[in-house]
Amino acid sequence: MSNEIQKGKEVAYYSAIVQAWINTRMECDKSLLTLSAAALGLIVTLITSVGINSILLAIFYTASVFFFLFALIVGIKIFRWNSEYLEKIAKDEQEEEECWEKCLKKWDKRLFWSFIAGVSFMLIVGIIYGKDHFNQSRCDEMENKKSKQNNQKTIRLEQSIGRFDSGLLNLKN
Repeated sequence: MSNEIQKGKEVAYYSAIVQAWINTRMECDKSLLTLSAAALGLIVTLITSVGINSILLAIFYTASVFFFLFALIVGIKIFRWNSEYLEKIAKDEQEEEECWEKCLKKWDKRLFWSFIAGVSFMLIVGIIYGKDHFNQSRCDEMENKKSKQNNQKTIRLEQSIGRFDSGLLNLKN
């Protein structure tokens, strides 16, 4: 009896491990799928609110959209393929099971690296916007300084002209 109990525990343990592995793998794919969809929404929002002011930004935005869209499509396909893979496991089709497993691992890697590439391109876009904003604020500061200096020079000039005019009036009298 104890041998049967031990086998039952081993089966339950193996079942729990397989279930945890499947859930973990699915959660990772689900997270990448959700984040890719959110990133596409963020990109659209940025483009409509901030705009694209250079060809370089357009290239990085396009690359980012491509990689996030690719991740989104691959993520959806992986979910469909996972169900087919689980059917193969249930039917105990060993040869096809190994082929499916290799294929799914390959596409999981593509999903992950596509997401990473999309994030990388968006980071570059953020750096470019940050640099442009910093440069613009420095230019605005310089213009404000020049404007203040010009205003002060104008005031001094007006004061000098006023003194000159009053001096001329005194000479005429």
